[in-house]
Amino acid sequence: MQIRPVKITITTNTSSVNINRRFSDMISTEDEMEEYEASEESPVIFVTDGVIIEDGDMVKISYDENELVKMQGAHTIFAFREKSPTTVSMLRIGSITTTLIFDSLKPRHICLYNSGAFPFEVAICTDYLSNNMTYNSGGEIVVEYSVEIRGIPAEYNRISVKVSEL
Repeated sequence: MQIRPVKITITTNTSSVNINRRFSDMISTEDEMEEYEASEESPVIFVTDGVIIEDGDMVKISYDENELVKMQGAHTIFAFREKSPTTVSMLRIGSITTTLIFDSLKPRHICLYNSGAFPFEVAICTDYLSNNMTYNSGGEIVVEYSVEIRGIPAEYNRISVKVSEL
């Protein structure tokens, strides 16, 4: 196993899905309807120190989250096999616990998300995955995916993880 310190730049974009049409029969007031309008958050860029790990043919990028991304107290690991870079797992442990699987060949996976209040299942639907990361030279993983809760689209996300020398 090899481990080396690196600089990690994470950029995230999130858009909630306009679900007015799906819930219009269940919502009784116009005020309640406004809560379900689609919204897009500004990109969040988070730069931190972390490590890249090579363990056999497995590459892992590991770092601590902070309050900027509203996940203070969580530790995140992105992992993939060098021979299979089209499947990337993201493991978060701590204040939020989850394992998400992004896979361009099998794009829909059911995953467990524990927000701390209660765990629930989500479907992760990978729309785009690009991974040119290597242990020796770093690189970038880009994933665009949607989250479904009980079959209903809830949000669309784009995350970029860049690894470079300190």
